[in-house]
Amino acid sequence: MSASRERKERASRPAAQPVKKEKKKVSEGLILAISVILVLVAVFGTVLTIRYCQSNQTVMTIGDKELKVKEFNYFFNQTANNFGNYASYVGIDTSKPIDQQNVGSENTAMMSMLGMDIDCLEAYKQEDGSYDITWAGYFAELAKNTAAQTYAMYQAAQAEGYEASEEVATAINNEMANVSIYSQIYGMSADDFIAAQYGRGCNEENYKEHLTVSYTASEFASKYEYSAAEIDTKYDAEKADFDVAAYMLYTARAEDFEAEEETAEEGETTETTENTETTETEEKKVSEEAIAKAKEAAEKMVKEFNVDEEGVSVYADHTQATAKSYSTEEAAKWIFETAKAGDVKLFENKDTNTYYVIKVLGNDVNYQTVNALQIFIPKDAEEGTEEVDHTGHDHAADEIPEAEQIAAMTAEEKLEAVKNGLAIKVTEEKFRELAEKYSDGTHAVDLEEASYSYISGNISGKALLWAMEEHEVGDYEVFETSSGTYVVYYNGLGETYRNLSVNSKLVSEWIEKLTKEAVEKANFDLEAAMNGSVGLTFTQQNQG
Repeated sequence: MSASRERKERASRPAAQPVKKEKKKVSEGLILAISVILVLVAVFGTVLTIRYCQSNQTVMTIGDKELKVKEFNYFFNQTANNFGNYASYVGIDTSKPIDQQNVGSENTAMMSMLGMDIDCLEAYKQEDGSYDITWAGYFAELAKNTAAQTYAMYQAAQAEGYEASEEVATAINNEMANVSIYSQIYGMSADDFIAAQYGRGCNEENYKEHLTVSYTASEFASKYEYSAAEIDTKYDAEKADFDVAAYMLYTARAEDFEAEEETAEEGETTETTENTETTETEEKKVSEEAIAKAKEAAEKMVKEFNVDEEGVSVYADHTQATAKSYSTEEAAKWIFETAKAGDVKLFENKDTNTYYVIKVLGNDVNYQTVNALQIFIPKDAEEGTEEVDHTGHDHAADEIPEAEQIAAMTAEEKLEAVKNGLAIKVTEEKFRELAEKYSDGTHAVDLEEASYSYISGNISGKALLWAMEEHEVGDYEVFETSSGTYVVYYNGLGETYRNLSVNSKLVSEWIEKLTKEAVEKANFDLEAAMNGSVGLTFTQQNQG
């Protein structure tokens, strides 16, 4: 067949029809499922994006530091939890989150008594007994000041090239080690554990940064020293605020010498009606006999002052204004302008029928502070309370770990062990070794540059009298108190009280100025702060 004929036949054949492919129909259920997944992904992604943006919002700016919500969380939580123990006292409903209840205006007096700053509330309106700010907002206002102060001091330290000590590094490492331990206990990562404690966005990295800034700032401030010339200038300008005295005060109030039956006769008379009960108390008049007895007791103390007598108190580092408030203006003036150490004098307040006998211990602001070490052994638990008992131990007594043996000892046995240890060798090293074993751990072993008021207030008046005497390093003494026994080791003298107190005042004023300036320039965003972990609830456990 010719080629032309083939072409004609092909042309005359019907054209081949294309094969139709059948389309598979997607089920409506699958379409719905996919749609739901896509919506969830979109929503979840949006939520994550919003949360990320919220935790990275800038709450305030301190110097060149933009403090994000996640970083502010640390300051907020620490501030709020510091006052958690007082929640019920200041009107916080412990069953509701603090971002859902406002600060009550009737609670400001108690807040002030507890050391809570209430100045920031002046910026908020009062209506129906509440301020226009939640408790979360209030704590954020306080945290703002803490954050501003911390970063301002940290930046000042950096500007001066200050490097934190090894103690700071150790403290930070210990904190991070604790995070590692507790996160493992709760089966969480370190990041998740920190976020659970402080809020969204908080993690191991920024927590360590927070610790570094806080510890460094604190140490820098504690070691900041002004020049001798600056200290002299400040002291000369404010002598009345710095000059102090130490003295013993015996107070004899005539009313305390009244016979019990006379006091009862001059007591309250009660009139009861059908619906009301009223109490009328006549002004109590003190008898001449009671006044005479009080004066006699005071005159006896002048002749032979006895520190163990009931009614005797030991005071230290009192300014003239403070001394006046404890006795009389005449007495305070005598202490600071006339008296010498050892002088004793009687003063009378006729308006209150009270006699004051004062024995001056010292009135020189330039006294040297005391370096010492201490061991504190608390009194034994009262009968009926649970005590350590090793009677059921499986192994011999000499195999019981030393820590358990010490825990089972009575206070008297511990004190005897300390005395026996010091009888062999009295050195700082030996004393520290005994403190490690027998001191209860609630009291710092080192007392560096302790003031007279610290010694009398934290140990006892007798400890102060001992500390004011001349000693050699290694001398020690035992002091019994109502809470337990102190063993104090003398370790030399420190800086003068004058220089320390003036320097402390200068540092405080510098920090206050630094903080005020930082807050004023911070552009604090309360709304951004409220995006942090602020929905705390103070439970009874928080208040324990």
